[in-house]
Parts: sequence; C-alpha cells; structure tokens
Amino acid sequence: MMEPCHEDNLPKADGFTGKKILVVDDNELVCEMIAKILMKYLGLEVIKVKGGNQTITAALTGRYNGAIIDLAMQGTSSSKIIRTIRTMLPEFPILAMYSRPNEEQVATLTQNEVTRVIQKPFKMTTLIDEITEILGTDKIISVQS
Repeated sequence: MMEPCHEDNLPKADGFTGKKILVVDDNELVCEMIAKILMKYLGLEVIKVKGGNQTITAALTGRYNGAIIDLAMQGTSSSKIIRTIRTMLPEFPILAMYSRPNEEQVATLTQNEVTRVIQKPFKMTTLIDEITEILGTDKIISVQS
C-alpha cells in the first residue's frame, strides 16, 4: 500500500521512456497502483507478474531495466527468485518491497542481492525516487545478446 500524496508534488520525468520494469507482487491492486505511477510519472513500460517461476522466466528472457519485487508473497520464495535472478544477471537492478519487517532477511538481501529496499506503506514520491535511483543508467540488462 502507498500513503497518499498530492500529485502536484510528484516529479514528471520522461527520461525513462522506452525502459521496461517488472513489478512482482501477489497483490494485484498493489501491482496496478505501482504500474500506474511508474507509467504516468516516469514513462516506464511496466510488466506485472504475480511471482514464482513466472518472475524468473520474465527476468531472464525479457529485456528489462530492473524489477520491483515484494518479499512476502504467498506460496513464493522471493529470496529464491532474487537469488536466481542475481546469479544469472549480477547487475540487474532490484528494488525489494516488504511490509512486515524481518530485519535479518532485509539486511541479508540488502548486502548481497538487492539494489535497494523499500518498506510498505510508502509514499509515491519515495517509490519514484527509488526507481529513479536504481534505473539511473541506460543499460538494458538481459542474458540475450
């Protein structure tokens, strides 16, 4: 979930037009809200995935600039997904989201496997700032040549 924020305080950037990002969460409402924000304010193309092997397949076969992955999805090991992606794509930017703090898991992931971590609920401006930070490169990361 996101905290309310006045739209006039949000940056409008088009520097990410043509870039693609995966949004991975088992909550369709959260995926949809994040997608709308990223499309509207950053011009990103957003691909929504519910988790599991579908996430790994999408990350490894597509040409994406990064991913936002929820750490607490039912029936899915987010840590396993992140580790698999990280093994194949070491430079792939990953923003991890979590709602229930698990200090040990967050610390381990931050040090070893994710680019940034954000706690739910978050403000739209925080999401935009984090994505701007991790995608602040022109690289498209893919296992394809």
